[in-house]
Amino acid sequence: MGIYTNAVFNNGYSSSDYTSVEPFKGDHFNYHELGIIAAAESAANQNAFMKAIALQELASMEQYGNTDVLYESVNIKGIFEKIKAFFKKIIEKIHKIFHTFVAKMQSWFGNNKSFAQKYEKEIIKNWSKVSNDFEFKGWKFKKDALIKEASESKDALNTATEYGNKMKELLSGHTLSSVIDGYDGSDDTMAKKLRDDFDDIKDHIRKQIIEKGIAGDITVEKGAGLDSKEFTEELFKLFREEDKTDLSKSDVTEMYGGSINSMMVFIKDYDKIKTNLEKSEKKITSGIDKLISNMNKAENDLIKDNRDESKKDANTRDTDKINKNEAIIQVSSIYQSVWGFVKECDVQFFSAQLQAVKDACSQAKEIAVKVIGLNKKMTESADYSDDGNTTSTAFGGDFISSVKLV
Repeated sequence: MGIYTNAVFNNGYSSSDYTSVEPFKGDHFNYHELGIIAAAESAANQNAFMKAIALQELASMEQYGNTDVLYESVNIKGIFEKIKAFFKKIIEKIHKIFHTFVAKMQSWFGNNKSFAQKYEKEIIKNWSKVSNDFEFKGWKFKKDALIKEASESKDALNTATEYGNKMKELLSGHTLSSVIDGYDGSDDTMAKKLRDDFDDIKDHIRKQIIEKGIAGDITVEKGAGLDSKEFTEELFKLFREEDKTDLSKSDVTEMYGGSINSMMVFIKDYDKIKTNLEKSEKKITSGIDKLISNMNKAENDLIKDNRDESKKDANTRDTDKINKNEAIIQVSSIYQSVWGFVKECDVQFFSAQLQAVKDACSQAKEIAVKVIGLNKKMTESADYSDDGNTTSTAFGGDFISSVKLV
């Protein structure tokens, strides 16, 4: 039996209809946190694959003194089906998070358009009466980031030459089968080096996703990057200032497009925002579907190659089979590791954007409601000047005026 044994995998998850999922049940969700959880679950699945490989290789070495017996018995179809199931699980998690978001947003903001149409004139009229030093405690959102249509990390990962040409080809959009065909023993060192450096690689991928906003090529190389905690913090700051602050009247209008009218457009445009996010979800999941298609092609090519190998004489056939199967394991596991991690980051990015959009919509509507219920505190400017009628004290000014009655 091959490295993907019944004991390890057949009792795990199986692929499902990942295009149709039910939302999470509950009242309150932080979508950024859901993305982190989904990424952690995906990483756990990846670790299960790698652990199975390591344990089976160790058992083969202990029992036979080499890994030939192990690689002779590899089930190509079984391996590829499990890796495809791994990527389908990521798509399923994205759908589940987004479906939950849409369901909740519909209940919270589905009537935004009618709300805006009913109160827009009153809000615009009252806003002119709001004093310039009015303050609202809230987030300073980066509107362009909120409405920007995200795209999946592109198919090409630019890899530093130290990882070898075959590793570079593998991560630069070449088909799995072509890389496996050209894989030989000289690449083992490169594959091992890439695995040894993988923590550094992950840190660098996180940094570039933050810098490029999920779009664009990613350069895989060693160097200073972002660890998991730093990545979470930077994702949060991509869409808003780090801490809540006292927003002035000009801060509010600037943040939502330049005027109170544009804030009302933002509230009314919930459907447009949702459409942009739907496009983002589709682009990210389409990127994963491309990976699955690549696996399908490689699986078909390799099964065909196996039929051709069966025509060779026994000794040549057995040696070639062992070498080929070892290449399949090495290459496909790296493919899954690196691309699985990139897609985990995409999930976290998209989930952070969902949470920011939800918070920005909530805040805009809260400001609008405050303006509808205009009060004296919002319309009068604070006067801190000394009009000459106050009694000077050792503490400065009229001490009794600062007393608040409850």
